[in-house]
Amino acid sequence: MATQNGSHGVDPDFDEFSKLPGDTIEAKIESAVKKSKVVVFGRSTCPFCIEITRTLVEQAVPFTYYRIDLFSGSDGTISQATTHEALKNLTSQRTLPYVYVNGNLLGGCDATKELISTGEFDKMLGASPATGTGTGDVDVEVGSTAAKTPMKIVGVDEDSTKITGALLEFPNTVDGRVIRLVGFQVCIISTLLAILAYKKDQSWHWVAVGLLTDFCLRFYAGAGISPLGSIAMFTAAAWDLVGPRWFNRQTGPVWGAGPPKQFAVSVGIFFSAMIVIFQFTHVWPAATVFAAGLAAASFLEWALNFCAGCWVFGYAIRFGIIPDSVYIVHINTLPETKLTWEDWTKTVNPPTPQKFRENFRDYPKNTKIDLHYKTLKTTDWEREDFDYIKHSKIAFFSSVIGVAAVPALFKFMSMAPRFQTSDLIWQILTLLSLVYTVIFTVPYIIKWIKYPQKIKSEWQHPMMNNAFTVPSMTLIVYAFLATGNYSTPLARVLFWIGSSTAFFLSIIIIGNILSTIRHPGHLNGAWQMAPVGLYIAAVVGPIVDPRYTQVCFLFFGFASIMYITLFIMTFQNVAINYLADPRQRMFSAIWFAAPSVASIAWTVLTASAAGGMYVMDPIAQTLFYVGISMGLLNIWMSWRRFLWADKFFMQMHAFGFPTAALAWAAVLYDGTVQTALTKVLAVVCICVACVISFVLTMRTLAGIARLKVFIPEHKWGPMSHLPLFQEAARTLLARIGTTTEALAEDPSNTRLLSSLKNSWTNFTTINTFYSTIKRDICLPQIGDFFPGHQAQALANNETMIQEQMKIDALLSSPAADTVALKTAMTDFIQLCRDTYDHVEDHIRPVVRRYIPGPVQKKIMVDCWDDAPKEGWWATIPIVVQNLPMQAQRLTYIRAFLWAMPERCQQIGTMVALGVDSVTWYRLKHQLPEIIPRGEAGWKKF
Repeated sequence: MATQNGSHGVDPDFDEFSKLPGDTIEAKIESAVKKSKVVVFGRSTCPFCIEITRTLVEQAVPFTYYRIDLFSGSDGTISQATTHEALKNLTSQRTLPYVYVNGNLLGGCDATKELISTGEFDKMLGASPATGTGTGDVDVEVGSTAAKTPMKIVGVDEDSTKITGALLEFPNTVDGRVIRLVGFQVCIISTLLAILAYKKDQSWHWVAVGLLTDFCLRFYAGAGISPLGSIAMFTAAAWDLVGPRWFNRQTGPVWGAGPPKQFAVSVGIFFSAMIVIFQFTHVWPAATVFAAGLAAASFLEWALNFCAGCWVFGYAIRFGIIPDSVYIVHINTLPETKLTWEDWTKTVNPPTPQKFRENFRDYPKNTKIDLHYKTLKTTDWEREDFDYIKHSKIAFFSSVIGVAAVPALFKFMSMAPRFQTSDLIWQILTLLSLVYTVIFTVPYIIKWIKYPQKIKSEWQHPMMNNAFTVPSMTLIVYAFLATGNYSTPLARVLFWIGSSTAFFLSIIIIGNILSTIRHPGHLNGAWQMAPVGLYIAAVVGPIVDPRYTQVCFLFFGFASIMYITLFIMTFQNVAINYLADPRQRMFSAIWFAAPSVASIAWTVLTASAAGGMYVMDPIAQTLFYVGISMGLLNIWMSWRRFLWADKFFMQMHAFGFPTAALAWAAVLYDGTVQTALTKVLAVVCICVACVISFVLTMRTLAGIARLKVFIPEHKWGPMSHLPLFQEAARTLLARIGTTTEALAEDPSNTRLLSSLKNSWTNFTTINTFYSTIKRDICLPQIGDFFPGHQAQALANNETMIQEQMKIDALLSSPAADTVALKTAMTDFIQLCRDTYDHVEDHIRPVVRRYIPGPVQKKIMVDCWDDAPKEGWWATIPIVVQNLPMQAQRLTYIRAFLWAMPERCQQIGTMVALGVDSVTWYRLKHQLPEIIPRGEAGWKKF
């Protein structure tokens, strides 16, 4: 490493640079970039500079590295500041590093890494020979232009860079717009707190507690789970919707690094905690100072885009307090983050799916059971087919009842002697919940009329029909809200419509469960919705009219036996089986909904029967304790990432009603026991319920604004590894096509040829392997259901492999004709795409619609057992590494775990030994079950 000479204050980097031709710093920079093929200007402590030099070393690219922070001329004309200013004057780029190839500026770290990933970097590198060599850093080999093999550093190498990234669940890349919108809200709140503290007003001390809580939530997982963050995300989504349409303004995220923002949030936690402490201890001057300081910092964030915490964070890295590797995840995943956003928001207007029908082989006539499906149901179509009516779903009503439960909670609090909240609160919340209810109810009613077949499909679906009890549950909740100040006759009508519907649906749904063939994959916590609905009826009935007590005991009795039975079944299913789809896991929240509502129902029923007060007896208290225990269990399961998801989906609303029900039970429990501790417990439960309901509602509205709620639901299963392999193959083919075209233009570029052969080897490895298992295992077993349907896919598969062998011959030729290679490769790539399209249009729909889950799992197991294991060891990491988005990688691995959870750590070992450090770091964080023995976080299977 270049070192500074203590006696003269001259560093070899500076000495080399100062001797370059030119009278000005700008001229010397131009001489430097002409002297070597690849030149980097950076700073020793800059994480982005360190990352780009690490990447160039891994790619075996010779380069000259000038560290401008070591420039210290005796006359001060050449220094870090003057050199950086000269670089800014020569370019439009403001930040380090500056990467040059053949005298042309590529950009900074992000731009260069993106060019490397697309193959453009190799094309530019071989454009012309180097005009000289440089020795800007003795650690970097320079001057050699021969192609070398890149160093492969995998995630579990002992000498790999230690990756830290953001802590907990905080995102490593954040949207700067959301950060600034949160800063705007914090500025307003903290300014208000400063004014109140200055006036010694303690009536609003709870606002400071709320602000502290919001900071803590954002420190844990970013803006997505905090009230202020969800407001900011909804605002950004609304602007993305109306900006281009109404104001002709281009919108989109402003991406930035997550770790410094998390550090800034930690500073916010300290400031808000001081405000809380000093407010509660009545140290008003200190509370005023801290509130004003927080207001000033947040003002700088939202108004001037200056983050004081990030500024401190930068100095902490410079002085070695925080490791510079904290940025590695952000730097390496930023292109993927941009790609994911563009893929999620792009509009390509895909063709409308077409109906397809195929008769059974050797049967001359059409039958009712012929093969029916739709082609062209691509991911682009799933993402863009927004239809407010057709894609309204019965499952969406779980969000409606969660929202309706909050005003019901506050109404009950207004009745509780130890709370007595204002009636105005629950009345306003009721009106808001009615608006929200209309948003989801109206389209579903129209769907009943316009698309009755889709309603029938939902009813017949073994995992969706449980949700048909939720609308009736919602009516019962509104019956409770209609009692008292509103119309009692209306309450009675709503109660009887809701309770009778819920009772008979419960009988039908549970009867269907018992009398229909099921498999463990159908079993999930949503099965408990029916008894929860009857528990709600048992709560509300005696409140609407005490004469309904006896029939409500009927509801309670049936609900209790079904709850106990279904709880044992679903609990055992989660404990023993692997739930691969995170959406299914969310219904574990119903575990604490049922006992919580049951405790309220038993209290109301016994009080109504005896003509007494609502006081919990030991049975009700025990049920409440069960609810609390199950709630804590869900919290721990979230901490362990079982109930955690990095992407919002509507099934998360399964937590809305249960938390409100638990809070309601806590209020009733506090009214019975009446201690300070029970009051705190009730307040905590109320706050948790309100935060969860608010955040879920705002995230849902943001999803609606982005047109991502009323769209087809993405479906996947154990056989999804096949289309995901094809996605990885398409990525490799795109890279191969680009490299082949570049090589045809520059046949002497050895780096391009080496890159082409490497990509081709990866492609042929996975394509040959998967073509074999499709030919020998997958397609024949699919043909067992519909004989002959797989014939075209088999023929396409065989043709593709034959053409692949011809390309192999061209590439292995010592003097390959690059023009002929380009022509042959273009035709082959199109053939592969057509082959993959046929599988996705005509094979995947058959698997999804006709082949049961257990059979899909058997096909997957047969693929694993019958295919050579060395093939899996080579194929799985290549597929994972070349899937363009993290969600696809996770789904690919989960497809294996769905069928073979016992092989989780074996698959994890394959992945760990074949992917880069950042990819492995992210995968093991989101799928801790795949961590193999010896790696941190390993758990014995």
